[in-house]
Amino acid sequence: MKPGWILGVGALFCTAVAVLSRIWLPYTDSGVSYDVYHHLAATAGVIVSMMLFFGYTAMGFPESDGAPALESYGSLVTATFLGLSALVTTGFFVWTYWGLSYQLFWGVQILQFVILGVIWTVSTKAVAPMAAVREGNAKVVGIRKQGVIDSLRDASSACQQIDSDSAKTLKKGIDKLQDELKFFPNHATGAEAVEIMYELNNLIQEINDAVKTTLKDDQPKVLVDELSLKINATQRHVAQWRRV
Repeated sequence: MKPGWILGVGALFCTAVAVLSRIWLPYTDSGVSYDVYHHLAATAGVIVSMMLFFGYTAMGFPESDGAPALESYGSLVTATFLGLSALVTTGFFVWTYWGLSYQLFWGVQILQFVILGVIWTVSTKAVAPMAAVREGNAKVVGIRKQGVIDSLRDASSACQQIDSDSAKTLKKGIDKLQDELKFFPNHATGAEAVEIMYELNNLIQEINDAVKTTLKDDQPKVLVDELSLKINATQRHVAQWRRV
């Protein structure tokens, strides 16, 4: 959704609140009074609360492709709280029509902004950096995984072009490993994940060498069988990460 649409919807809601609050009055319209000022102030509070939510949400969407620009954990938490705050503020504002004191209404607003400050500080200063590191590591692993999958796909295509039983056997193992690798979690990090990537890269090199020499020269089937065993072993190592 584009920012203009979000701001337009927000403006529509704010206008509706402003109009309805002037049509439906919680007091007798007999001139300026104590209740008039409080009602106008509470109406402004609801409108500001809505503007904060829709404005902050619109900031997260660029004009170009509509994809979220603010993807950090802190931004998500802040936007969610602002949305809930707008709902709570609106609910308490409606409650004033049934006798809720305006002092309690403003007390709730102050409490919400205090909580928002605490949440924003914790989420952006403490949790967000850790989440950013995890997201960065996941992106790196995802790129490396996709590179390995592409290499396996190329090797499988090369085997398909060779008319021999050895090539068919090898292709079957490569395809299984490729399918298993799609389930390898991007958040997998640490020494074991690095070791698996290293193992996969070495295996791809052996597969490429076999495609160029062993399969074309029709060398002994034992070499292909050994490579198939390595592929199956690597597939089992990758499958262990499904439960991570």
